[in-house]
Amino acid sequence: MNFRSLRRFSSKIPAIVTDIDGVMIRGGVQVGNSAKAVTTLKTPLKQLNPTRFGHLSAEKVPFICLTNGGGMMEEKKAESVNNILGLQAPYEFRGEDMVICSTPLKEIAYKYENEYVVVSGFGDVVNVAYNYGFKKALHIHEYSALFPFLSPLTTKYKDQAILDAHLEAMQKRLGSSFDIAEVQKKGVSSIPVKACIAFHDVSEMEESLQIFCDLIVSKDGIPGSKRSMADPQVVDVYTTNPDLLYSAAFSLQRFGQGIFEYCLEDLFNRTYGFAPEIIQYGKPNKNTFQYCQKICEKAASKEGLGISNFYMIGDNPLADIKGANQMGWTSILVKTGNYQPEEGQTNDLENPATHVVDNFSQAIELILEAENIL
Repeated sequence: MNFRSLRRFSSKIPAIVTDIDGVMIRGGVQVGNSAKAVTTLKTPLKQLNPTRFGHLSAEKVPFICLTNGGGMMEEKKAESVNNILGLQAPYEFRGEDMVICSTPLKEIAYKYENEYVVVSGFGDVVNVAYNYGFKKALHIHEYSALFPFLSPLTTKYKDQAILDAHLEAMQKRLGSSFDIAEVQKKGVSSIPVKACIAFHDVSEMEESLQIFCDLIVSKDGIPGSKRSMADPQVVDVYTTNPDLLYSAAFSLQRFGQGIFEYCLEDLFNRTYGFAPEIIQYGKPNKNTFQYCQKICEKAASKEGLGISNFYMIGDNPLADIKGANQMGWTSILVKTGNYQPEEGQTNDLENPATHVVDNFSQAIELILEAENIL
């Protein structure tokens, strides 16, 4: 057995997954001394504990950020977090360290590589989708620009400049083979849609709700047809963040992407008498946590190491703690975001964490001490 194989059995290290907003950052400002804790985690293990890890080279604790935020590429999110925390090389976050609400969709993009999908959400979501592998993704605004009659209450499509901007962006991304004039001439039947995806928080919600409902009830991914409850749903629907509320700069919590799914389900059911089938990603869904677990395991195994324990640090019992608990991870709840205990309360009652600490720095100290790293 070679030395690398020996390391595989003799060295196990923890994997740490953390939320961002309400944990390391709140309202665009660093929480406590989070940057110092991040710097510690991004220091090679042999420097943190030469006695135990002196035989390793540059291996570090697998450490990723898991957020229900999105609307941008992972590299942009990493850049944003680095700027707020003041992190610089070699301690800065990289795109591969970020799992935003849409990141796990990378695993299913191959199914729709040559199919039209309609995506919704503010930010750069259509280019995010394209970079993931959804090569024929159309933003909800582009789809409406092609067929304005589908969204008659959205008056902005009466502005020719707005219409032209959406059509030009779509043409540039899809290439010359996508003939807009021909598509508009043939109508909605020229673009059979295979999936609708809420990539991020949905703005101008009435437009997305209308078109998603039209596509979900269709028999063939073409608005206008109408299936019955007995007919299979042919358009796949994905959402990426079930959070109803989140913490921001204001003292009261703000509505999150989850309200879109609530509205979509209710409106569709009220209109057609049966429920839509929706595949949900984002915390606390198991598929999102499984995605993170695979990333950490791959990072450790690349260096011949195993994982001793998985840790999740978060501020939201319903998202972070519930998700970690159902995976059998060690969950750590911080008091700097959503979770604001009442007097005498020491843990969340519905989704109790393994540990409750004041902040992110304390959580990292707890983990490193428990794992005999410091």
